[in-house]
Amino acid sequence: MRRFSILMGIILMSSVLEGKPFYGHHEEGWFWYQHQEEKKELRSGRKKTFQNQPPAPSTPSSKVHIARDEVKQIQEDFEEATARAILIPTLSNVQNVMTLQRQIIDRASSFQEKWMQASLFEGQYMRPEDNGTPLHRKIMQEQKEKELQHKIRRLAKETGLFFLFKQSCPHCHAFAPVVKEFAQQYGFEVKAISGDGGKLKEFPEAVPDNGIIQKVNVKGVYPALFLAHPPTGNVIPVAWGMTTLTQLMDNFTTIIKALERQDFNAS
Repeated sequence: MRRFSILMGIILMSSVLEGKPFYGHHEEGWFWYQHQEEKKELRSGRKKTFQNQPPAPSTPSSKVHIARDEVKQIQEDFEEATARAILIPTLSNVQNVMTLQRQIIDRASSFQEKWMQASLFEGQYMRPEDNGTPLHRKIMQEQKEKELQHKIRRLAKETGLFFLFKQSCPHCHAFAPVVKEFAQQYGFEVKAISGDGGKLKEFPEAVPDNGIIQKVNVKGVYPALFLAHPPTGNVIPVAWGMTTLTQLMDNFTTIIKALERQDFNAS
């Protein structure tokens, strides 16, 4: 029945960046919390195009339609025979359904065998992420995590974090240790900016707002965390509201991919 299901499934079917991101440049320094300069336009870049891709095999449409029609006819014959056997359950009608089913199973078996043979030849083109072996996936995940950590540390050399908070906000007090731990782990300098002039024990050198909060946090969401690059004036949201270290890592994965594609076209 599994092979029968496979064929029935078949029957039912129709039809990074030119150059480097700013965190890849030589360290330019971090001049904290100066008065905001006029925003600079980001350098535009063309997206990578994938070349040397093999052309899709061309098949005359008439042959495709003939094969498709034949498969459709097999489906219709089986459905009609089944319906007839249900309405008129004679021995002959039921045997006819079984005969058609055996034919479908034989076709499915032959297809599955050829598929397995073809997969041996196509294995050389298989992407690493297509390998379903648990150990392979574990190693790949570890490699991805190491690569991400390396990229975040590179990013920290030329960027910093704006942590917007209010002393009266309980979520800000709970999120502050997370921000501090993340910053220390990856080497980010943090400029904590108070929306109500208060302080947090994790950031005793927090400064009052000089107008930046209204520019980057118009809705007044607290806490809020931003990635800032002073030389270009880039300010990118990292987290709105309280979040976890794991979620911060996920957010930085998204940010780094976008930076590599130059998808952030405005500060």
